[in-house]
Amino acid sequence: VGETTQAILPCGRSTVAELSDQIRQVSSVVSLSFMMDFPVAMLVLNGNRQIVFSNDRATEFMGPDHQTPLGLRPGEAFACVHAKDGTDGCGTGSFCRYCGAARSLASALTGLTKAEECSLDRSRTERLEQLDLLIWTKPVLIGDSCFYLYAIIDISEKKRRESLERIFLHDLMNTAGSLSSLMRLIDPREDSFKEYFSLARGAADQLVDELVSHRMLSDAETGILPADFVLVSASEICLSIAEIYTKIVESRGLTLSLEKGKGPILLQTDPVLLRRVLANLLKNAMEASERGQVITLAYDALDGFAEFSVSNPAVIPEAVLSQLFHRSFSTKGRGRGLGTYAARLFTEEFLGGTIRVESEEGKGTTFTVRIPTALPDGVTKALIPEGRPAP
Repeated sequence: VGETTQAILPCGRSTVAELSDQIRQVSSVVSLSFMMDFPVAMLVLNGNRQIVFSNDRATEFMGPDHQTPLGLRPGEAFACVHAKDGTDGCGTGSFCRYCGAARSLASALTGLTKAEECSLDRSRTERLEQLDLLIWTKPVLIGDSCFYLYAIIDISEKKRRESLERIFLHDLMNTAGSLSSLMRLIDPREDSFKEYFSLARGAADQLVDELVSHRMLSDAETGILPADFVLVSASEICLSIAEIYTKIVESRGLTLSLEKGKGPILLQTDPVLLRRVLANLLKNAMEASERGQVITLAYDALDGFAEFSVSNPAVIPEAVLSQLFHRSFSTKGRGRGLGTYAARLFTEEFLGGTIRVESEEGKGTTFTVRIPTALPDGVTKALIPEGRPAP
């Protein structure tokens, strides 16, 4: 995503001498010493958004990457993946324009006290780490200088519970309700028996699929989801997905096109997780498309990777792109839209691959998943055990 508008926060940093004076000035405030063992992470920032005070909880939250956070900006101290974007780092990149932490600070710079939610992607661990935070900022006067209190509250568990209630239970109730209604219509004596029975069986399969999908996501977030790597064919993966989704796509007035790569493409991966990733991206494309449009599923080989893509004509606004892979974000309403989040989680953490999205007027939107054809480091080949959930 290119930088098309002005950064939400100004550039510029304090000199070493200025920073030292500010740290001494803030450390002399007696009331801040009482915040050192607060259970809430608390920072004090200078006018250039650099840390001049950090309590114990905030330092623990940062982890061992920095000997001291003093002089850094919050995104840099907390290892935000976008902290180095933009002309002057944290707060000046294109993604920062849609960051709740940046918006909260922007309000504080105008003299307001503000709390904003934000999703933070962290790069300080080997695993994908995404946190949902509530950032509270307040301008305070210390001596003749203005500083900013900056509190960080982790609301990740709250967001997960919200997702469970609003997505899992919502979808489960809808599917179960459809199944219950169809069962009431089934009468072996009627000519419509076969039609209703087939629809009921489809609803039952969908119910099981939703249960499996949410179980896999829950296991993935806790790091206990098994990844069983076998030698598979890219064409077989895509053909099986196309077979399942062609009728579903057509029922919505859309067309599914399968574009095959050149020659046979074999890769060592977990076919169940890979199918789940592609299925999630296809569902996302269907929800974004209008009747008469074409969704394209393609695969090919490139530089030791198998590359899979899902494309549709719709264009995603930049503000949506910046949040697309976050757990708690969706254009479909609050608490909706775990498909792209799960696709990224499965791809990057368990399949050793990468996922990216490109969206441009006139070209539409394309999600691209790259999976190494060889086994990722530390992974040994294993057969899929009996009873492994179907994709």
